[in-house]
Amino acid sequence: MSTLWTSEHDLSDESMPELPRKLDALTTHWLTEALHASNALAKAKVTAFETTPIGTFSSELCRIHLTYDQLEPGAPQSLVVKRPREDPRFHLGAGFATEIDFYRDIAPKLEMRLPRMHYGQYDEATGDALMLLEYVEGIVPVRFLDGVTEAHSTRALEALAAMHAQWWGRVDTLDTLPHLADASFRASIGEAYDNGWRASREYFRVTHDPAFLAIGDALVGRAADNIAPLGSPATLLHGDAHFENLPLVEEHATQDVFFHDWAAARRGHASFDVAVFMVQSYPTDLRGRVEKDWVKAHADQVRARGVDDWSDPWQDYRRGVLYWMIHMLENAQLKPGAKPWIVIPRYVAAAVELNVSDLII
Repeated sequence: MSTLWTSEHDLSDESMPELPRKLDALTTHWLTEALHASNALAKAKVTAFETTPIGTFSSELCRIHLTYDQLEPGAPQSLVVKRPREDPRFHLGAGFATEIDFYRDIAPKLEMRLPRMHYGQYDEATGDALMLLEYVEGIVPVRFLDGVTEAHSTRALEALAAMHAQWWGRVDTLDTLPHLADASFRASIGEAYDNGWRASREYFRVTHDPAFLAIGDALVGRAADNIAPLGSPATLLHGDAHFENLPLVEEHATQDVFFHDWAAARRGHASFDVAVFMVQSYPTDLRGRVEKDWVKAHADQVRARGVDDWSDPWQDYRRGVLYWMIHMLENAQLKPGAKPWIVIPRYVAAAVELNVSDLII
């Protein structure tokens, strides 16, 4: 089954040329048809394009600069092409299906800034997928080792709070998104955690704090149950709300947060998003000094927007960190001597410092 969608309407598979299976299979004809279907173009045709790699993350991304046969107001000069990595270790089809559904069904209802999706197609049978997204100029760079600025945190957490408050207790209509309260969804995460921990336990025994090893062992066979408390009260979650996916954008002498990458969007507790932003966006020593203030600031913003049933934001934040430790280890295959993922020391330190072992049920 193939899901094909543009920013204006659903299309039959016959309405477009065949989905390009690789970036080098893109053609001017295909791009023209896609942009006409999305109403990004009225009459102009793409006559040439240049590609510039952005990077290979959990997906492959590149920027394409477009040339047309005529001037047309509003025609995009650049786009981002997003497609799955050509790596058998990454099975990203479900993420693309989630993201395409998000842009079709949910994005029009949101107030925050996010890129327009001109085109998205996911082929369930093959796992092939491709998205054409708005290219956003003026992203303010952040050096991972330094972490985000106070202004960045302020705007990102305010924007998250607005989204969380808008959907707090109102997620029944978001049924295309996974839900942390769903037992089968949690069971799949729990199974993946067990596999990842068993494969990686020796790596963590050799390289990290013994207290972390105890936490990892205690979660075997119990990860699914420990995700359950983050199932309610449920709201819309970005799902991967670290600083690179919530960058500041400089525009007209002001800065605002722009929300990228909705492949992990889901339903669950707001602390899920706050935890990944704090742990991944700050160096460990700085995160430890500022996190209580930022957790409170986010919760105060949510409450100021009418939410009155959030009793313990700090406890929920610690649960969010526990979940992200589980997430870090899903399907991990880390061996002693392997080059570590850059974020691992931050999650290990947070889990130990916040004593998440006390939360394990």
